Amino acid sequence: MSLIEGEAASGRIYTYTQSGFARDANVSRETIRKKQCFLDSVLKRYETERRQSDGGREVDLLREKVQKLQAELEVSRVKYNSLRAQHVKIFEAIYYSSADLGNLIFELENIGFTKLNFSLMVK
Repeated sequence: MSLIEGEAASGRIYTYTQSGFARDANVSRETIRKKQCFLDSVLKRYETERRQSDGGREVDLLREKVQKLQAELEVSRVKYNSLRAQHVKIFEAIYYSSADLGNLIFELENIGFTKLNFSLMVK
């Protein structure tokens, strides 16, 4: 309470931190945790601020990482769609520039080549 009163005397609001209080009281944070309910009632009575570690910086870093990964995902999607379109164009070009072998085989069968004879000839 002398910490709270000392801050009030100097015109500042005391901000409670568990580690700072443990250091000033010369006890472990585990001891503070065991008495936290009592300390909360004292802090409430003196209307002090309480700083809690909510992992704010870690949350911000994770949000930044999520945004970065979403941007990378979008770039990957654009590349994927571009490659897919190119893939289709390549196969279309191969298909339209190739000869129709079905007609050739049909003509070969008409002049006397059977499938068996043709397969023996190819080997």
